[in-house]
Amino acid sequence: MKKICFIACVNNDLMMAECRLYIERLYVPEGWSIEIRTIKNASSMTEGYNTVMDASDAEIKVYLHQDVFIINRYFLENVIRIFESDPKIGIIGMAGVRYLPKCGVMWRGGEYRGNLFRPSEEKYNEEEFYDLSLLNDVICVDGFCIATSKNIFWREDLFNKFDFYDVSESFEYRRRGYRIVVPDQKSAWCVHDDGGILKLFDYNENRKKFIEEYGNELFDLENEEYKEAANTNDNDYIEMLRNLEEQKEYYLENQHKFIIDIEKCLKKCDVESFISNYEKIAVGLKNNELKMSKDIMIVKMISSALLSEKKLKFKPFIAGIQNFLQLREKWLRLNFYLRRIEFDFAEDLQREGIEFIYDNEISPYAIAMVLYGALSYIGHREKIILKIAESYFERGDMWYAYCLLRCIVKPGENTYALIKDLEKLLGQ
Repeated sequence: MKKICFIACVNNDLMMAECRLYIERLYVPEGWSIEIRTIKNASSMTEGYNTVMDASDAEIKVYLHQDVFIINRYFLENVIRIFESDPKIGIIGMAGVRYLPKCGVMWRGGEYRGNLFRPSEEKYNEEEFYDLSLLNDVICVDGFCIATSKNIFWREDLFNKFDFYDVSESFEYRRRGYRIVVPDQKSAWCVHDDGGILKLFDYNENRKKFIEEYGNELFDLENEEYKEAANTNDNDYIEMLRNLEEQKEYYLENQHKFIIDIEKCLKKCDVESFISNYEKIAVGLKNNELKMSKDIMIVKMISSALLSEKKLKFKPFIAGIQNFLQLREKWLRLNFYLRRIEFDFAEDLQREGIEFIYDNEISPYAIAMVLYGALSYIGHREKIILKIAESYFERGDMWYAYCLLRCIVKPGENTYALIKDLEKLLGQ
């Protein structure tokens, strides 16, 4: 029996447990098996990946981030079919570019290929990939989820942190004559729930290493239309990266102090002080004392939700939380449970989430914060809210259901009529 091995570097067990749920619901083709291997607290992505690559005898290896959720259950069949179509295909990515600019920064390049998940209210359709003409050769792929059919050393001798490992590996495969491909995807095959906020403090250091090692190699795929763009320098962007590199300790220390202040609010369940952090974040960013991070954005979103909770006398989201780790975990769990409803997980797994909301007295505004907030990679929001509201109808809590339904942005015709009926019933 042939094998596919999923490999992930992990520093958050809760995140990886959710990632595993999505892997375990994939359709596994006959004659194949899967295994999941994790590396806890690796010193670098390359070091972690090399460790498992050497230890696994799997024919195909899928390297993915712990915050990636594979939503197309035909993923394995598609990957196998693509590799079997051409033995020279070495890497399949979910996203990539046809060229790199001279500065080496992938997302400053062009002719983007692939598909990143974007929240939508339209029905998600799982895709079986048969049309090989929809394969795109690319210069490099994004490392959030890539499949390989060969074992080629990840350059841990060069990249000893968590940047440029993916671009470097793409170039290593190309050095050996293999194709790097990205399939067109009518609907994205994965959700990369990184919140769209990148950690770039070490990025410039690794960018310079990349340029030194690969700078004399082909940075585009012979497309004359993009030749000029591929040779630009993006000076302003590189200057921003240099600033982050030089000011790394300053920004990290300020964020550490900010989190300490947040924990003081949490220990006292001081809602007013927590809400005031919304303005502190704005001032800190404006004065260049803070750089936006996922943790800071979570605080900003929760501050907004607390305002509505206070106004309508719902239990505050921060109640019972003693430290920032607990706050982040509560936010993550809610995020995961809502997505399970979006993608029609088994009823018991959806029910687990609804019970979590009920047992923790999570307000409609906290749910809306996760669904509509700046970090959201959750779609089908009306569907999710209706499912939760149905549970509260069953419990006889019309007020909660009404407040939750009112959070829907641009509700459908039937939902809008339901909201109006509840308004009459509740005298609103």
